[in-house]
Amino acid sequence: MTNFCLRLLTAPVALAAASALSGCSALDNCPDALDDITIDRPEATHLDELVYESSAGWENFDAYPAKTQLRFKHGLGVTPYTVQTFLSFSKKGTNGKDGGSFTEGAGNEAAFECIDSHEIVLKNDTCERSFFVKIIAPAFPDGPVDDDSCAEK
Repeated sequence: MTNFCLRLLTAPVALAAASALSGCSALDNCPDALDDITIDRPEATHLDELVYESSAGWENFDAYPAKTQLRFKHGLGVTPYTVQTFLSFSKKGTNGKDGGSFTEGAGNEAAFECIDSHEIVLKNDTCERSFFVKIIAPAFPDGPVDDDSCAEK
């Protein structure tokens, strides 16, 4: 009777161990990163207000591929004091228009790799293939000037 009970317990344990060794951790369904994408829109920099807005309004978010860095050339001349990210599953990310909506980015959805007085480097460190992003970055006139620290990255 004892051997029967041991066999019943041993089979599921062995099956669980085999599955753990060859399980999901060995699978990689995440796409490869693309080369860095540079977004350079001089009209997105409002020097009179010292604000960079990567796209006008809420209807033209930028494609934000999985595992990929976007390099936003902001042209403020000083380092922004904050950067806000907004994510959508639609290029038109506005309040239900064309099915779109948006939310603020968080965690590895919007990983800041570098911020200096010329550019903001943002990485989608997820496997999500369908993100679109918009950023807003205000700066103070006497903000720090950190020339080209992002160029090295």
